[in-house]
Amino acid sequence: MAFTDLPLKRSAPLGVGAYVLGYLLAVAVTGGRVDEVMRIEIAGEYADPAPLAQILGSQSPSWVVNGWLFYNAHFVPTSLPTADAVNGMAHLTNRNLLSSLGGPLLALYLLPPLLLLGSGYLVVRSGSTFGANGVRNAGASVAVGYVPAFVLGAFVFDASAATASVTATPAGLSTIFFGFGYPVAFGAVGGMLAERRSDPASDAPDGKVETR
Repeated sequence: MAFTDLPLKRSAPLGVGAYVLGYLLAVAVTGGRVDEVMRIEIAGEYADPAPLAQILGSQSPSWVVNGWLFYNAHFVPTSLPTADAVNGMAHLTNRNLLSSLGGPLLALYLLPPLLLLGSGYLVVRSGSTFGANGVRNAGASVAVGYVPAFVLGAFVFDASAATASVTATPAGLSTIFFGFGYPVAFGAVGGMLAERRSDPASDAPDGKVETR
């Protein structure tokens, strides 16, 4: 399949939409848990564990903390200053804050897969796909919208430590790996699920499959 065969006019907006909707739903679910996140203690190499609020020096904006939890739902940990930052030492550690909260919030791990499955499904059901693996590739192409939003968003959800030159953000390598892997994998599955519900013309010329 040529890159130009991908339905990017449909899939890219759906990818961006899945990211924005996922974040907004995460805000709706976790908005009341910011204080609890700020009480989570982070150990240091040279200092006793300290609450995150003390390490950062103030209450971080709720929209930033909600963003960390949204990325945690993709298994992207938050890169956080350790308790050593209270003494001016720029040490970082990766922590999944969503996992630390536990309880019903763990259901958020289902949010990104479900949204991306739905996006891949809609791409295929809303128009035509091409080639032997057209539905799979069309569904996976939601990554064209999701990946840039996911990577750029990681730079937005940041908070600086009070007494050290270090910043809390979603972990970089994990952001790239899972930000790409999630939409490709779950978008492709969504596309294939859409194919199972469609009535493709198996003898369509040039491998063209029309979905209705």
